[in-house]
Amino acid sequence: MQLAFRLDWCITTLGKLIIKKAPKDQIVWCLKTYRDVGLAYYRLVFNQGEFVPFSINQYEYEGVGKPTDFRLNLDDWVLVFACCLILQDYSGAYELCELNEAHIDLDARQNGPSNRAFDKAMLNLLKGILYPDADINALLVDAAEKVFKPECVGHEERQEAVNYKFLPLIPLIHAMYSPNRDTAYPEKLQAALEDHKTYFGSPDEAFDSGYWFAMTITGLAALAYHRWGLEPQIETLYMPEWIVKEPNIDSKRKTYREVFGDQYDN
Repeated sequence: MQLAFRLDWCITTLGKLIIKKAPKDQIVWCLKTYRDVGLAYYRLVFNQGEFVPFSINQYEYEGVGKPTDFRLNLDDWVLVFACCLILQDYSGAYELCELNEAHIDLDARQNGPSNRAFDKAMLNLLKGILYPDADINALLVDAAEKVFKPECVGHEERQEAVNYKFLPLIPLIHAMYSPNRDTAYPEKLQAALEDHKTYFGSPDEAFDSGYWFAMTITGLAALAYHRWGLEPQIETLYMPEWIVKEPNIDSKRKTYREVFGDQYDN
């Protein structure tokens, strides 16, 4: 639970740092911390009953994996997955692919129908982008068919969230894999960012700094850039271009004090 709460702190802090245009070192430190904490959390989820080593901010820890019904949903998982894509930490992203449909069934958050069919289809599509032998077309069709079915998505509030958070990702991923990706991708990327802004800029959502940064869209944009050389061709606070292009896990990991000094209370 401490790791789960730390994830919330990291992503809300990240949004605030990006909006205030904080130094790159601070933003990258927060991205890497979010990645570290997220991987530690899911590593414990995937290895119940075992001693699990993990590293956070250059410190080594170990814990015992225990059963949980918390954060096993698509909405929470995808943010850590996308953060790994931003940092080009593909080994971490592959590790996160251990989350499966059975985990989604266990999640306590009642944000969809009992079968959670769309969430499972979208999970499989996002995992599929990492695997060269995945049938992306079939995964796209499955997610696209289910996203428009209330019985697969859930109650009205959930349908609205899915329409803005996940529906735009389907044509975006399709464009990334299209033979005409050079022309199709920029349009779909801009549309996804506009939908993100519309939903998370609404009066009900605007004060949640965790979404002042479009983590999921930025993760896909980073993958598109590093895999196919697709330029984002758009600059917005929701997705700073340098974050799409620059972060790399091979860069030296700095300590909190080296990055922030006495500027903030740790």
